[in-house]
Amino acid sequence: MRTLAVLAILVAWPACWGRLPGWVETHRHPGYPQGRYILGVGVSEKDPEDAAEQARLEVLRQIRVKVESEVEYRKEAFGLGGQEAVREQFAERTRQIVHGEVSGIRIAETAEEDGRYYALAVLDRLRLAGEIEAEISEKAREVERLLEEAKEFAEEGKVPEALGSLSQAYELSLETSARLALYRAVAPVPGKLEAIPPSRVLSEVRKVTSGIVMEKVSGDGQEAREGEELGPMVVRVTREGRPVEGIRVRFTYADGKRIDEMTTNPEGEAEVEPVALATGPGVGEVVSRIVIGGLPEGVRLKGLPEVRFSYKVLREGVPVALEVRGPEGEEVEGKLTRALGKLGYPLDDRSPIVLKGKVEVREVKEVQGFGGTRVLANVRLKVSVTVLPSGRVLSSAEFSGRGMGRDEESAIRAAVGKLRVDRAELARALREAEPAFSEAAEELARIHLERARSALREGDYRSAVKELEKVPPEAEVYPEARGLLDEVRAKLASRPLPTVAVLRPDATGWRGHETAEALRDMLVTALVRTGKVEVVERERLNKVLEEQKLGATGLVDPETASRIGKLVGAEYVLLGRVVRRGMKVEVDLRLVSVATGKVVAASSAEGLEEGLRAVAEELARKLVKKM
Repeated sequence: MRTLAVLAILVAWPACWGRLPGWVETHRHPGYPQGRYILGVGVSEKDPEDAAEQARLEVLRQIRVKVESEVEYRKEAFGLGGQEAVREQFAERTRQIVHGEVSGIRIAETAEEDGRYYALAVLDRLRLAGEIEAEISEKAREVERLLEEAKEFAEEGKVPEALGSLSQAYELSLETSARLALYRAVAPVPGKLEAIPPSRVLSEVRKVTSGIVMEKVSGDGQEAREGEELGPMVVRVTREGRPVEGIRVRFTYADGKRIDEMTTNPEGEAEVEPVALATGPGVGEVVSRIVIGGLPEGVRLKGLPEVRFSYKVLREGVPVALEVRGPEGEEVEGKLTRALGKLGYPLDDRSPIVLKGKVEVREVKEVQGFGGTRVLANVRLKVSVTVLPSGRVLSSAEFSGRGMGRDEESAIRAAVGKLRVDRAELARALREAEPAFSEAAEELARIHLERARSALREGDYRSAVKELEKVPPEAEVYPEARGLLDEVRAKLASRPLPTVAVLRPDATGWRGHETAEALRDMLVTALVRTGKVEVVERERLNKVLEEQKLGATGLVDPETASRIGKLVGAEYVLLGRVVRRGMKVEVDLRLVSVATGKVVAASSAEGLEEGLRAVAEELARKLVKKM
């Protein structure tokens, strides 16, 4: 097809090249008067086919401007009764017609001069208007037939059948109204063509649904923890005292999240068994409404009944620690924090139950849209619930999101923004881990106390404080840990901030030395900004490294790092490595205690190279907490 299109354009190309016709400048042509035709001029330095495509797009743009103007004028004139959802659906349907179904645009002439190609596209307004007029007339007759059919069904008491016919009528009336807007935008002299507006169909729907009653049968006033399944919630639908079979009932939470859609049985009853989700402080609501097919989601027909079930959400979640890795980790951490708060699980770094989240970029690809090339990204949040000190994974859950942007970074950011943490699924994963909490909490508290004693024996007071602060008040060893903590804090009260020497991360194996050096500077800046540590000056550190005949790289072992720290007067030395994995950069850091020569903390993060500063800030926050 592409080859045929190119041949057609070349055939139309003038023989006397180099002389540009007047339509190039004026956008007018004597053979195609503007009263009858819409003209578009395309210019390209690429090739004739591209010029022709630009000309066609210019014709579509002119039509689109006229249609949008017509939409703004007509959507109130259609009498859509203040239903914003219907008006927006009408406007969107009209835009879809313009973007995808305008036919008859042809290339009338072409020209070329100095390597630039020109094309003139024309559209016969009269021919297109005639085609649309015939289609509108046919669809309008079908709408009339469906309205009459619905009336007959209603008179026979067949409510679902009547609503089915009205649903089809609404869809057709919306389509006809949209095409009418296109007709009025392109017709040289619009005739007195009319169409049945959606508002009239909605009026007929109200007539059929008048007298419908929906009532609660059972299921109100239940209690459950968030994420647990509630018992059946049952409604009964009647009209004029008789059960209505076959009508659809949609159950949603009070915040609009859909649960399920059921059809009434011969007794007029429909039921659902939802899981408990809080839609308010400690409470939840399920709303049931009758569904009229074909209507936009936001339409609320006056007079249609709705029933609300309320339930109490029990909140007794155990404390949970939270760790998040991956791009846009701070935003994801915020999403998980809010979800945990609504589920009733308090955040506590001392908890043996750790919720570990990792954001993975599953797919990044370019897509072609009407606005040009965009980048689509799919991300996945993998959440694992682990128990300390063993690190055993007790349960897991996954959530996903997709987004579009101008480039890869903005697309990933948009996809993370679209990530939705399903609270019911998260609650399930956490409940599976709860039985292990008490025993693990006691074991972990004793481990922290023993680590603190060991650190004190080695003179590492800061590590001792860090371990003692992790002992929760509920633990049996808490009184002993608290007394020891008060003693250590008193000794540390007059001591200065801890000092850190930051070595350049190792980048062996790829050309990442500049990236590693930049990461080192970013880490220094991020650590200083916390206000909780002092960083050894680069000149002082480099001088010691030169004297010891050591490079600035982090490719050293903990023992050597400890020796370097003693020479520069630091309490800690930060070293690690940076590697490229696909399109991302992964950073692993280790914090070495100069006093013991042991690694006292380790942390990792990953992200795009352009977002390295965010990675450095994330790592600095994590490491400072562990100093």
